[in-house]
Amino acid sequence: MKAERARRVLAVAEKAVDRLRDRRLTGDEWIIAWSAAVVLLRAVGHALKNVDRCGSEQLKKAIDDAWERWNGEKDEYALFWLFIKKTRDAILKQFELGAGQGTRVRFGVDHEVLYHVYIKGFEDLDQIELLDLALRWWHSQLDAIEAAAETASG
Repeated sequence: MKAERARRVLAVAEKAVDRLRDRRLTGDEWIIAWSAAVVLLRAVGHALKNVDRCGSEQLKKAIDDAWERWNGEKDEYALFWLFIKKTRDAILKQFELGAGQGTRVRFGVDHEVLYHVYIKGFEDLDQIELLDLALRWWHSQLDAIEAAAETASG
C-alpha cells in the first residue's frame, strides 16, 4: 500500500530543490524556487492526510497514527513543525521567506552567492542542507507509514 499522492508531491518537491541547487538563482527567481520547494514540502502532508488517507483502512490507520505521533511529540518532530509547516505558513500568509541570500566577493574571483536560513534550531544549516533534511524526513515517514499499512494488511 502506497501513499501515492504524497509520493508524487514529494517527487515534485525534489525537483524544486534541484532548481535551488543552481547557485546562480537570485532575486525573484530564487524566491519562486524557495517558495515552491517549501510549499511542496508541506503539500506532501496535505496529500497524505486528505487524499492517500482515503485509501485502504490499513493505510488510513497508519496515516492517522503518524499524524497523532507528529502532533503529540512536536519537539521530536521540530523539522515538520518549525520548518516545513511554519515556513510554509509564513510564506503564504505574510510573504516572509524565512531565508535569504547574500553575496561574498573575493578579489580576483567571481562572486559567490550564499544562502542563509533564519529558522530557530536550524541556523547551522544552509538552505539546501535544510531542504535535503526535510526531503529525507518525508521519505522516512512515508516509508514507515507504508510499512505499517502493509504489516496491518497481513
